[in-house]
Amino acid sequence: MSFLARARLFLNRCFPDRVSVIYFFAALACAVAFWTVTVTEEKEAKTYPVQVKFSNVPPGYAVVGPDVHSKVNVEVAALGDILKKISGDDISVTIDAGKFVTGPFVHEITPGDVALPSSVSFVRVFPKILQLQLDKRVRAKIPLKPQFVGKAEGGKRVAAWKIDPPTIDAEGPQSVIAATKYIPTQPIQLGGKRDDFSIPVVPMNDDPEVFVDVAVQPVLKVTLAEKMAQKVVRGVAVVVAKLPANIEARTEPKEIEVVVEGPAQSVEKITSAELFAQVDVGALPAADVPYKMKPAVQFRDGAANGFGISSSSPPFVEVLLKEKR
Repeated sequence: MSFLARARLFLNRCFPDRVSVIYFFAALACAVAFWTVTVTEEKEAKTYPVQVKFSNVPPGYAVVGPDVHSKVNVEVAALGDILKKISGDDISVTIDAGKFVTGPFVHEITPGDVALPSSVSFVRVFPKILQLQLDKRVRAKIPLKPQFVGKAEGGKRVAAWKIDPPTIDAEGPQSVIAATKYIPTQPIQLGGKRDDFSIPVVPMNDDPEVFVDVAVQPVLKVTLAEKMAQKVVRGVAVVVAKLPANIEARTEPKEIEVVVEGPAQSVEKITSAELFAQVDVGALPAADVPYKMKPAVQFRDGAANGFGISSSSPPFVEVLLKEKR
């Protein structure tokens, strides 16, 4: 039996009537046409930002480093209609941390780390190099620090504050815990405050790798005081101390200016009579050339309560020591 005869016999068995044969070849032609268009249609490229994730992190450890929370750009290729239907959420970059070793290292992202939807092909990822570190998780007590916002009434300021208990238990990667000097509290509003006050505080930890344990509710106590201000006091006398009996001293200049800082309403009352600028010459011999010395500005008779010296001008004075005749 010839090939054509066999083919005719096969078709007669599968398609007993001519209509079935026509339908079969029409469907075959459509399939071939669709395949031809699909294969020959040009693919488009598109880039999606994707958050890097980690799997199989060893118990008691955490992945940290400059790039641990970074997003990478994944470039893919597909037909335009397909790209319109997908988003960055349909693409994942997951790195297996099971083979990481402790300490800092670099990891190169490979196509195997990238999961894509069907009919989408991988082109590239950038950046492909990540700086990471596998770190042991530790526990430590970290101080709490209030975040003051706004201004108290009457120009008052925060003179002192205290949190009880002052520290909080925190757990996280060893390098992160070591670099954490304090954990801030929720914003503490000073607006409308005129007197001392107390308020419960809540730690505001924004590091996803650090967990805090609040066993006892911390309470913040705030002491408000009068607003600080500065005043320039002129004509403050320069005084020579520990001058030997056989030595006489001359200073240039004889008076200096001093900047005093203290409560706003009280600092305005400070006068030059309450201050002096002292230079100590006890160990210095007489000389033809004056000594250049920095005076120590002090308050007389305990007037320094609540005040401080910010600066003096000029910062140095010349002291000429001569033997008495």
